[in-house]
Order: sequence, then C-alpha cells, then structure tokens
Amino acid sequence: MAFDQTAYAGELPRFKIMRVNRKTFDGRCAEDAQHARLNLVGSTAVTLSYRRGPDGTLLLTGTEDGYPFIAELKPASSRATFIRDEPSGWVIDQPQNR
Repeated sequence: MAFDQTAYAGELPRFKIMRVNRKTFDGRCAEDAQHARLNLVGSTAVTLSYRRGPDGTLLLTGTEDGYPFIAELKPASSRATFIRDEPSGWVIDQPQNR
C-alpha cells in the first residue's frame, strides 16, 4: 500500500494497493483524523480504521468482501517507490527483487 503525500489543489491525495496476486486498487483517499479513519475511494469505496504506533507503523482494520482484516504497515524508505511507480499489467519489465 502506498499513499501519495503530494498536495493537489482541489483534489484528494492518491493511494495504491497491490495485492500478492498483483491485482491493484487505486484512487483517492481522505483522512478523518477525529475518528481515526481513512476513506478510500476508487472503483469501490472502503473505510478503514487506523491506529499509529510510536515507531511509525500504521495498523489498519476493515472489511473486504465481507471478511474482516488487519494490516500492519511499516514506513518505507524514500527510495521505496515500487508500488507507486510500477504500472499494473501482465508484462513485468523489471525483476521483482528490487
């Protein structure tokens, strides 16, 4: 999962999720800090609750297709741009071990 930190005039920041099967879900996101929720709007809308850890981790909880899940995200380095920059599709131009 990647969140774009760029501020766009009149638009919400972008996000992208790439699952293990390389299926992607992307769109715009809005943070409701008062209720500790992220509203993800793409082809479908998803609301996730979150909790930030003191070490920078982000614990997300929500449901997908009726199944509850928990995901723990750790901060990536500024050089870790794979999920943000990799185009989705069947052709893999570069090896996955970057």
